[in-house]
Amino acid sequence: MMMVWESFVFHILTVIITVSLGVYTYFQWAFKYWEKKGIPYVTPNFPFGTIKLFSYPPLPFGEMCKQYYNEYKAKGYKHVGLYVFSRPLYLVLDVEYIRNILSKDFDHFVDRGIYYNEKDDALSGNLFTIEGTKWKNLRAKITPTFTSGKMKMMFQILVESGSHMKDAIDIMRSKDSAINIKDTLSRFTMNTIGSYAFGHETSSTTMTFCLFELTQHLDIQENVRQEINEVLKRHNGEITYDALTEMKYMGQVINETLRKYPPSACLNRKCVKDYKLPDTNIEISSGTAIAIPVLAVHHDPEYFTDPEKFDPDRFSEENKSLIKPYTYLPFGEGPRICIGLRFGLLQTKMGLAVLLKNYRFTLNEKTKLPLKMDPFSTFVSNTEEDIWLNVEKIKQNEY
Repeated sequence: MMMVWESFVFHILTVIITVSLGVYTYFQWAFKYWEKKGIPYVTPNFPFGTIKLFSYPPLPFGEMCKQYYNEYKAKGYKHVGLYVFSRPLYLVLDVEYIRNILSKDFDHFVDRGIYYNEKDDALSGNLFTIEGTKWKNLRAKITPTFTSGKMKMMFQILVESGSHMKDAIDIMRSKDSAINIKDTLSRFTMNTIGSYAFGHETSSTTMTFCLFELTQHLDIQENVRQEINEVLKRHNGEITYDALTEMKYMGQVINETLRKYPPSACLNRKCVKDYKLPDTNIEISSGTAIAIPVLAVHHDPEYFTDPEKFDPDRFSEENKSLIKPYTYLPFGEGPRICIGLRFGLLQTKMGLAVLLKNYRFTLNEKTKLPLKMDPFSTFVSNTEEDIWLNVEKIKQNEY
């Protein structure tokens, strides 16, 4: 009996060792991919490749790409090869390469390469994830929804949602002077989503980061509030579609928020047919996953001086023309740019107009600084902890 047991254990160990060696050998072979392509690469480690999500503390994917971007761009490289486990990932560093992928040579990079399964998970098959002809046809159907005329028709829903949000904040203030602004704004945007079936998490996170920055720069907060009141005086005190479009400085503040905290830290693309990089002999093979490091580009001092500073004047009328094309990508660019960006910005403006007209915000001590991004947030960048703000009601006769 003992001999049978020993034989069984021996065979199990043999299988485990053989399989382990096979897997390890496969990974070592896979890790030669970028070297064979002639593309500089980050040295991978078995079994995670070059990703740092499983390090301690875990590093958000966008932050990881930013680190590699800074390191390899400083060495003069235009691109660098990464590995997600054994899978190759092409990280773009050069702005011209970014332009080619998103726009000029878009036909080679039509798809995002994000998982979806229309059969077993119908909700995963949406405009953001689907590919090829299905994406093209669906986008053509949805595009008319976001014309100026249609958005004006939808505007009353935003007005009603803003009113409900104000009522909710008044109730919360009666119980506690501090509110969880992330949760509050998520409810505001979800109210609109429920009314018009538009998935806009980007609006709530943008407003959250914007209000956080305005608590750090009270002078800017006051300037936005003054603009809101000045514009509303020309519109009988009502927040209208035209009134929001006249709030130019608020637009600058939102744009700077989107620069510093882009909704997607990286844009995903997939090469759908072999692509030769311009003026090189290097070919990106069909099926290759591609990452465009938006967070890194937005924080590159070559494109944005003193990038950690919150400075809405970057987007003033006289300065915004100085921004190099394809260095500001909060919603992507090219044919696959976010289709709902205009509505999302309108929703963001509405939320901020209601909030800043009626309340003054400061940072509550429950907010942990510095802000840390959630490493496990999927498509939209978010903070690991909640953001708590003190809310002071503004008296009607103050302005």
